[in-house]
Amino acid sequence: MGRYLDALKNKKICGGDEPKKPKKPEKGGLLGFLGTPPPTFENNQAANDDAKQPDTAASFAWLIHYSDRDPLPVSFAEAMTHAEALAGYPDAVAAEPIAPPPPIETSCRDCRHFAKPGHSSGYCAGRDDLPLAYGANHPLRKLPDDGGASCQHWQANACGKES
Repeated sequence: MGRYLDALKNKKICGGDEPKKPKKPEKGGLLGFLGTPPPTFENNQAANDDAKQPDTAASFAWLIHYSDRDPLPVSFAEAMTHAEALAGYPDAVAAEPIAPPPPIETSCRDCRHFAKPGHSSGYCAGRDDLPLAYGANHPLRKLPDDGGASCQHWQANACGKES
């Protein structure tokens, strides 16, 4: 076995007499078997994104995130910016605005003034400006042509559905 090791020591290396030096990793380098770390970015928002920056966007409702518990939805009486929303919650790690709910679409069938006696298609019992349904002394009025979409007297049913 000694002769084999001596033969390897005396063997010439291809391409030169000196062994090749290992390449040095680039600055920021390689993390071994973990690979190369991802680059850091100055701004994570897209260049063509016209959305407001989180610190200047104001909202009435924010979702406050914590590292050790579930997010907490919070509502404010006045619109708050990102920094103002986080100021009241020192343990919070992040906050995101909650989108306001869509506006309620008014409809005669969802109004508390909607009345449907018998097999009729329905009448209004809350507006005096609509034409009479049955006569001068009857309280019910014909429904407006727009179905109540622009009604200023609309009030939600107690259960929110057609009565």
